[in-house]
Amino acid sequence: MASTVLAITVGNDTTKISEVMYSSHRIVRVSYSNTIPTPKDCVEDGQIRDPKELATAIRDELRKGEIITKDVIFAIQSNKIISKEIVAPYMKEARLMEYIVTNATEYFPVNIDEYVFTYSILENIIDVSEKKYRLMVMAAPMGIVERYYDVADMLELRVLDLDYVGNSTLQLMRLQIDDSPTLSIQMGDEATIISIFNKNVLQLMRSVPYGRSTVANAIAEKRDISYEEALTVLDNERVLKESFSDGDYITGSLKYLANNISRVIDYYSTKNPDVTIQKAVMVTEGKSIRALETLLSYEIGLKIKKIDELNQVIADDRLNMSLSELTGYLSNIGCVIQPVNFVPKSALIKAKKTNDNKYLRLIIMGAVFVAAVIVLIPLVGNISKRTENNGLKSNIKKIEGIKTVVNDYYLSKDKFTDISTFYALASNADDDLHKFIEFLEEDMPSDIGLTSFSVSGGAVTMNCTGSSKETLAQFLVTLKKQSNISSVNCASVSEATDDNDAITDSYTITCVFSQFPTQTEEGDE
Repeated sequence: MASTVLAITVGNDTTKISEVMYSSHRIVRVSYSNTIPTPKDCVEDGQIRDPKELATAIRDELRKGEIITKDVIFAIQSNKIISKEIVAPYMKEARLMEYIVTNATEYFPVNIDEYVFTYSILENIIDVSEKKYRLMVMAAPMGIVERYYDVADMLELRVLDLDYVGNSTLQLMRLQIDDSPTLSIQMGDEATIISIFNKNVLQLMRSVPYGRSTVANAIAEKRDISYEEALTVLDNERVLKESFSDGDYITGSLKYLANNISRVIDYYSTKNPDVTIQKAVMVTEGKSIRALETLLSYEIGLKIKKIDELNQVIADDRLNMSLSELTGYLSNIGCVIQPVNFVPKSALIKAKKTNDNKYLRLIIMGAVFVAAVIVLIPLVGNISKRTENNGLKSNIKKIEGIKTVVNDYYLSKDKFTDISTFYALASNADDDLHKFIEFLEEDMPSDIGLTSFSVSGGAVTMNCTGSSKETLAQFLVTLKKQSNISSVNCASVSEATDDNDAITDSYTITCVFSQFPTQTEEGDE
């Protein structure tokens, strides 16, 4: 990415806005960065509740900073975005998204129609003679993704990419380390991302809900002051001891963070006994917490190096900010390097219409040009053409009766179209509900009982009880084998034991049925 773009990360409390450029030399140049308060109750865990109010706040900041850039990349910050590492067979990269969407229900227990999927290639694997991809697959709720496009439309900005904060910081951290096995700790306001790299390739990533706010809340509670006052104390005083053994309340607030870091290291070491983590680095978004790396180094038994200035990042002369202050904008800087792109269906449809309109304009311009050429051609042989025209009129009179046949044809065609349209509007999948019930009576195992049943437009929800998970599994397989039954899902199974130690399973099955084949169609098959 060689052009200048806006990079925006929207949080519950603050919104970070930057103007950045990523060059082919892997250098990120920052020409503008500032943090503004997110309007109250406007954003909740990445979900934009009031796009208009957020757009107004961002527009005011862009005007104040005299920013005229029209391309934007958003980095979504939300715990509702789920990710999973998978290994996929080798194929053309253009087919990877189709492969992921097709198999999405195997990765995530969600309704795929309500989510937008994307991926990042972590590395290529050569297993014996077979080549494979190691991918990080991500899923974001459709409602979250679409609101960012709404905000961009209100600001008259063009969305280049919609990245995920976890990926943004990952790409930036890769520029800060070498090929050695390295532990990376990135502390944000509300969460910390713990990653392990080997040969500059991500091996393991975990996000834990402990960040700067964890310490600030402990300060506020211990000293009986407001959260804002606690942040000021955190920025200007050393509030942490060198170990948890002192029993200090504020220091103890980070014990769960240290435990999580140790568990990540232990898990990786168990899975990779031949690899030893040689280095550890830490970067804090915003002002660093004094003595934090000393405390964590002592607790995990590995010396942690604090990153004060980011490699491969340059502050433009116009930027009134030091390189150390830019650590507060990790996701804004990282999202321009190699963003994943969440694209909702509405954006794809809009892009297709835009392209269609371009083609239409080209066709019209071509037609006008051809017409102009035709008009300018001299009317050669005008007299002979008149004679020919008179002859054609005579021939037309001879076959004038064909008009009646043509009119009858179009009248019949219109009637057929009206009948077909009426039938399509008057019917839906619920018309075959009785056939679906007959299917259940015939194929549902006898030890599965229905406690409730609802259907709308072919979408079925069945609350059931049973005594065997194997029977449930067989029934789900039976449902999935039906060509006219789709989206079969059983989210969870709960057990209950009565006084006689008999186990009863309770679960909810959802699916969607379409038109069942008629007896004639079944016979033809």
